[in-house]
Order: sequence, then structure tokens, then C-alpha cells
Amino acid sequence: MKNIGSLVIYLSAYSMSIGISLIYQKYGYQKKGNRLTKFVFMLLIILPVVIMQGSRYLVGTDYRSYAIIFDRVAAGNVYELESYASEPLYLLEIRILSALFGHYIWFFVVNAVVESMLMFSLFDFFQNTISMPLAYMAYYSIVQPFFMNAERQGVAMTIVWFSMKYFVRKDFIKFVLCIIAAGCMHNTAFFFVLLYALHLVRRLKTAGIWEFMAVSLLLIFSISPDTVMAYAADIVSVFPQYIVYFGGYKGEISMAWVLPVLFVIPCLFNVRSTAIRNSSYNTVWLYLYLVNISLVLLSGTVNQAFRFALYFNIAVILLIPMTLVSMKLEGNKRIFLCGYVFLFLSYYIILYFVVESSQVYPYRSIWTERVMQWN
Repeated sequence: MKNIGSLVIYLSAYSMSIGISLIYQKYGYQKKGNRLTKFVFMLLIILPVVIMQGSRYLVGTDYRSYAIIFDRVAAGNVYELESYASEPLYLLEIRILSALFGHYIWFFVVNAVVESMLMFSLFDFFQNTISMPLAYMAYYSIVQPFFMNAERQGVAMTIVWFSMKYFVRKDFIKFVLCIIAAGCMHNTAFFFVLLYALHLVRRLKTAGIWEFMAVSLLLIFSISPDTVMAYAADIVSVFPQYIVYFGGYKGEISMAWVLPVLFVIPCLFNVRSTAIRNSSYNTVWLYLYLVNISLVLLSGTVNQAFRFALYFNIAVILLIPMTLVSMKLEGNKRIFLCGYVFLFLSYYIILYFVVESSQVYPYRSIWTERVMQWN
């Protein structure tokens, strides 16, 4: 079968990472407080995927574009420097890596390391209330292959997701600083700072009313963005310039982004027991999930809305393994786990292997290419 060797490479890397995370969580290594032990396990968990992701060659839709931009920025190309002036962290990364190593391949290696370390830190933070292997499986099957296409947004998304542990701790200064850093890598990340507004609203005595109004407006906007923008334009004169942007795009809502939203539906029937039994459960995950739904609906009307929706996939990635841990009966847990393993595996194979989304197939490595050049 076409690309079957590449499929084996990907699934082997993912399986090794998931398997080691199972050992890490099942035997309590994460609870012993030994930093060296935790560091070693972190390396063991992330290395298979880092090696696979970092040593790839011409894998991912925009791989070649990133390589060209790297060389141009390193050479001081004025056009590229001006184009990405609003994303200074991206330019800084290129300048540093160019000065240290001189080759664009290190851009992909460093991004793979950063993404993997941040995801480990996030999952480790929720270690007692999620199934880490299932969380990794959700991450690897839904979004990680997309990161091999959208390099900058991949780093920005993992920084945003990492910041959620500060949001949960109510350390909002660090949370906002993380969002700013992510936005300096890819401007779409600034959108996530609106989550801080949720915290401010929930501190008010009238929080319930404001939350109801926000949810209602979000749903109305999702269903009819043109109407909302036209109404806003009658009130604020500056809005008409944005109507074209919101109403001028007529596309299709991709099932690739609808399905992860649907994956969470079985968990919603267990929301009450999850909230009671899981100390990490917070209604904020449901708000993120709701925003995810709204942005997916908007993707048929608003160009690139799916890129914003991806940030809120963290609700999918955490709610499902959080629900598993919250279930009481072992039989139900087994059925739940087997069902989601099947869903995640099927989703990955169909979207990335069969449909070839993000063009991560076939897999090629820098080592293979160098051998071919030598020959």
C-alpha cells in the first residue's frame, strides 16, 4: 500500500511516546518528586516524536516556504523582515538559530523540542486528573501532524495551551505573558487573551447574566455573522471595513474540524460526575469547547476561522482523558477507552494518511536525503 512505510514510522514514534507516558503515570514516577527522574522520563516520552518531527525533510505543506523564509531573514531580506515585523519572536528565533547553526533544519528541530516539552509540562500538571496516554493520543491524532505544516502556529498553540496551567492556578500575570509570547510567534494567539475577560466577568456578582449574554451572542454570531456585523456597522462607523472580510468568504465547513468537536459529546453526558470527582474540572473547559464549536461553524463564512478554532481544541484534548479518570466502573472505563482509541486512530488514518491533509505523507528524513545526495 502507498506510504505504508511512512505510516509505520509515524505510528511507531507515537506509540513509543504514548507507551512511555503510560509507564510514567501508571507506576507513579511523576509523583515521587525526583526532578532527575521526571526529566529522564520527559526525554523518553518526547524523543521519539522530536526525532521524527525534527529530522523530516520536505514534509508538511509549508516546509519549503519556511526554509526559504529562514534563509531570507538570516540574510537580512528587508521584505521578509517587514512582513513579519508584528511577530518578532519568530524573527528572533531565526536570527539566533542562523547565528548558531546556519541551517534552516534547526528551525524545525527546535520547534519540535519546544512543542513537545510544553505539551509534556501541561499534561504533567494535570497528571492526577487525566489519563496522560489518552491525552497524548488525542494530541498526536488531531493536531500534531498539522504542526508539521503550520510551524509558527504550532509553537504559538502549545505556548497558549501551556499557559492554561497558570490560568487554572489564577496566576494571570504569567498567563497573559505567555499569550503575548505566543502572539509574537503567530498573531492569531492574541485572540486567546479574551479568556482573561472570562475570569474578570466571573468575579462579578452578575456573572451569570453576563455569561448568558456572552454565550447567546457567540451562538448568534456563529449562525449569522453577516447580520451581526451589519448591525454593528450601523452603530460604530469603523466597522464597515470589516464586513467585507466577514461576509466576502463563502467556503465549506471542513469535517476535519467538526469531528473533534463531536468527539466530546459522549463526555457531556458525564459532566456532572466529572465535575464532582475531578479536581481539575472547571467550567472553563466547557466555555473553551463552546468557542471551539462557534469558530468551527464560522469557518464556512469567515476565512481562516479554523485557525482560531484550533487553539480551543485543548478542550477536546483534556476533557476526554479527564472524563475517563472520573468514571467509577472499570467496565465503563474500558469501553470508553477502547472507543476513543478507535476514534482517534481512525481520525488520524483518514485525515492524514488517506486524505493526506497537511502533506505529511510520504515521510522523508534528512538522513535519507543526504545518503541519496552522496550516492
